[in-house]
Amino acid sequence: MEKVKVVKAVPGLLKVGDVLTSPAAGCDFNLEETVKKGSSASERYVSLDYVTVSENIPQFFVFDLSDFENKCTDCEACTCGDIEEAMRTDAEIEDRYFFFQEQFEKAKPNSEQAVVFQNLIWFIEWLYGYKELV
Repeated sequence: MEKVKVVKAVPGLLKVGDVLTSPAAGCDFNLEETVKKGSSASERYVSLDYVTVSENIPQFFVFDLSDFENKCTDCEACTCGDIEEAMRTDAEIEDRYFFFQEQFEKAKPNSEQAVVFQNLIWFIEWLYGYKELV
């Protein structure tokens, strides 16, 4: 999920401080808002395509990183438990590595599938220090 905050108003469409949200990279940015005043309510919906928003950073939008501000930064001393959920044992990584090798061997040579599995194998080897960036 990506969020951007409006830093320059777009008259009749967006106000400074509005936050647009994209559910995934490449998806449209949306704003849904309901404002209640007394017994009445007004609704506002704005949808801007990903390219338009991306091309107008930082003139009209800045990334909203508020969701990440309260995250841990010292993973070695972390007590929140999230790090254990994300870590994999060497056996799990080895199993995945051999699975990628099997899939690579089954793929047609030079196919997109072969390239993807070769890259995954290379990435694991790089993480373990068996491969180096040139």
